[in-house]
Amino acid sequence: TKKRHSPTTPVKFKVMSLPLPQSGLLSFPIMTIKLLQIFKQFKPQRVICTLWMPGAVAIYLANKLSSISIPYSIIVHAMEIVESNETLKKRIRSKLTKLKVKTFSQAHKVICISQYTKEKVLSQKLCSPQKIEVIHNGVNPNKFKSQASPQKKDDEGPILLTVARLVPHKGIDQVLYSLPPLLRDFPKLQYWLVGSGADRERLANITKELQVEDKVRFLGAVGNEDLPGLYAQADLFILLSREDKHNVEGFGLVFLEAAACSTPSLGGRSGGIPDAILENETGWLVDPTDNSLIVDKLKSLLSQPEKLQSMGQKAYDYNLNHRTWDKVAENILQDISN
Repeated sequence: TKKRHSPTTPVKFKVMSLPLPQSGLLSFPIMTIKLLQIFKQFKPQRVICTLWMPGAVAIYLANKLSSISIPYSIIVHAMEIVESNETLKKRIRSKLTKLKVKTFSQAHKVICISQYTKEKVLSQKLCSPQKIEVIHNGVNPNKFKSQASPQKKDDEGPILLTVARLVPHKGIDQVLYSLPPLLRDFPKLQYWLVGSGADRERLANITKELQVEDKVRFLGAVGNEDLPGLYAQADLFILLSREDKHNVEGFGLVFLEAAACSTPSLGGRSGGIPDAILENETGWLVDPTDNSLIVDKLKSLLSQPEKLQSMGQKAYDYNLNHRTWDKVAENILQDISN
C-alpha cells in the first residue's frame, strides 16, 4: 500500500503495509522484491490483486524469479485497462501492452466488476475467456440503513441527488439542463450535488445561465457518516455518466449505496451502469446524451412518488439478497478456488 493509504481500521487478520512510491511504474520492482520474501516466508495459497499495475505485474515477475509459483487473480474495474494517451502516465502505460498481456494471461482468474469491463478485457485479448468471471461490487446495507434518517419536511418538493466527482463525463450538466422544464411542473424541486472536482466552476456557471441557482445545492465533499442521511432524504438518486473519450463508469457503487437507503436510481445507459441498475427492477436507465428523453423520464418518475418509494424498497431488498460485501466475498472465494 502507499503511505497515504496505510490501513487504520482494525481487522481480524494480519496486515502488512508496504510503503511505495506514488508511481506504479516505480512501485512494481520494490513490490516484486518484497513479494519474493513473502512467498518464501508464508507460501500463500492464493493472491488477489485489485490492480494489474503494480500488484499483478509484481506477482507475475516474482513467480518468474522464484521456484514458488503462486496462483493470482486480478480484479478489473475498467479505467485501469482502458488505453489512453491523455497524460504522460497513461502514455507510458499504453506502451506496456506486452507486459500487460503476459500478466493477465498468466493469471489464475480475472474478475471483472461488470459486463462492460469483461468486454474490454476480451477486446484487448488479455486472457482466455474461460478465465474471466463477472462479480459485481457490493455494499453494506445494514450500515447505511442504520445511519439513514430522513428528515424531509412535508412542504418540501422532490429532491434529486447526485454523489460523484465533479468531472464532465458524470453527466451532471445534463441534469442541470433538465431543471428548467422540470420546474414548470415541480416548482419546489431541488437538486443536491455531493462531491468536488475540476468541473465545479463550469457547472456553477450553467446554474447561473439557467437561473436555477436557488434550486441547486453544491454540498462539496461529505463525510461517510453524513452520506446515508442525504441518500435517504432524496426521492431519486441520479447519475447520468456517459462515455467521454477514455472516461467511463466501470460500475457505479453509488447506486448500491442509494439502494441501501431505500432510494431508487436513474442512471445513464453507459459503461457498467446497466450492471449496477437492473432496469425496471432496482431502478431505471436512460440515454445520458438525450436531454429530451431525460426530461420526459424525470417528469414521469417525479409525478409518481408511490412508484419511487416502491422501487426504492425493491432496490433495498435486492441489495440485501445479492449485493452485500459478504456475498461478494463468497463469490470471489468460490471463483478463485476453482
